[in-house]
Amino acid sequence: MKLPAVCILYYLQKKYDVSIVNRGKEAGYAGFQIWFPGISTEDTVVIGNADRLEAAYFESGLNHSCLVLSVGKGNFEKMKSANTILQISAEKVTEAEVYNTVKNIFKLFDQWEQQLLSILHDSHSIKNRYRDMLCCSENIMEVPCAIIDVSNRYAAFTDAYYQGYILPNDGNEGYVPWNFVNDTSMRKEWKNILANKGTFYFEFGDSACHIMGKSIFFNKENVGHVGIVVKDETQVDYLEAVLVMLHKYVNELYSQTGTFYYGNSNDSRQIALIKKTLEGKQFSQDVWKRTFQRIGWESQSEFQIAAF
Repeated sequence: MKLPAVCILYYLQKKYDVSIVNRGKEAGYAGFQIWFPGISTEDTVVIGNADRLEAAYFESGLNHSCLVLSVGKGNFEKMKSANTILQISAEKVTEAEVYNTVKNIFKLFDQWEQQLLSILHDSHSIKNRYRDMLCCSENIMEVPCAIIDVSNRYAAFTDAYYQGYILPNDGNEGYVPWNFVNDTSMRKEWKNILANKGTFYFEFGDSACHIMGKSIFFNKENVGHVGIVVKDETQVDYLEAVLVMLHKYVNELYSQTGTFYYGNSNDSRQIALIKKTLEGKQFSQDVWKRTFQRIGWESQSEFQIAAF
């Protein structure tokens, strides 16, 4: 996994006084090392004290695709650089200490990626796999997260999302609360937002919490979105970066399966309905419509029933 600069900065700021000297072109970084003459610095976080990195820059010893992480204050403002340059100004901080910190940041995200890959290729029921993806991302996202289909039904959500944003026994049978549905349906831009392939940021009513999301597409059609709750606007850049990473695996899982719900034991109701239909019993259009909504199907969808 290549880490964006914003993810590295986010965790560095938890430990050090870090300033952004220059914002280069956003790119991912595949590795990290302490600078010394002759090393390859392409797509790398290059760590070093200010004097050595300044000298390396002016001697063309730094690739334009690297992230420069200076230990100590330097005169980097003089550099007309394409690099992203971060500067740690804390006293008595060594290159080795910063190296170990960056190492732990990369380890955290590598472990997360391995968990997502394992879930993607696992043989658990599909609904559990979506939830597993969200739950293994909680320590990375640090905010409540949910997957919501096009019928405003929750396909999966984290425990933090349930505790803060889903009211048990609210009569919605697993659907998004009506106040959110009403708020979004009244805004003309909501459908356009969901049709966009980029990330979106949506202000929800008068709440101090806002929604950031990214739509899931299958066969060029929007089938739902991954949504997170944003409580602190200073985290927006970081949350957007990790949302994009998580979305990649959720979207890939949907591409494999074509559904959020297949294989879920809670969907036995529609199976019973189909069996009774094969036995000759007829049901109203309203019954079929409600059943389709529960499993994420559209009323116009074509399907076949085969009896053996």
